[in-house]
Amino acid sequence: MRSVTTQQELAEQPAGKLMPLPVFTEAWEAVSMNRIAHLPKTAKGITAIFVVVDKFTKLCHLAPCRDTDDAEATAVLFRNNCFRFYGWRSWVIRDTGPEFTYKFAAALMKPVDTVHCKSTSYHPRSMASCENEPGAGRC
Repeated sequence: MRSVTTQQELAEQPAGKLMPLPVFTEAWEAVSMNRIAHLPKTAKGITAIFVVVDKFTKLCHLAPCRDTDDAEATAVLFRNNCFRFYGWRSWVIRDTGPEFTYKFAAALMKPVDTVHCKSTSYHPRSMASCENEPGAGRC
């Protein structure tokens, strides 16, 4: 007899080891991004608020946006409301999937002529030029 796992059984399983973020020591070293969505539609079609919060000072930037904004539109919002004031961040924390994250990073780097290529630990040769250099690990 085969065992069938139910949703309730899956929900009761432990979530796994928590991986806390480091303690940040500088303003705008790390930011978190999110969206307050499903708000009443305005005359300009705005249905959400884009939120960027500095993890050290807790200062935030808010920008009007739409529920339907994709990664490219989110990158433009980030560039116009955070990047232009504080430059490139060491950490950008967002609770989206890998596809959105890749498209966001590619769109953010496009205006400065930087190509964003993704790699995984399953493709060790993609980082070979960095890993084979003297002093590898500092790249």
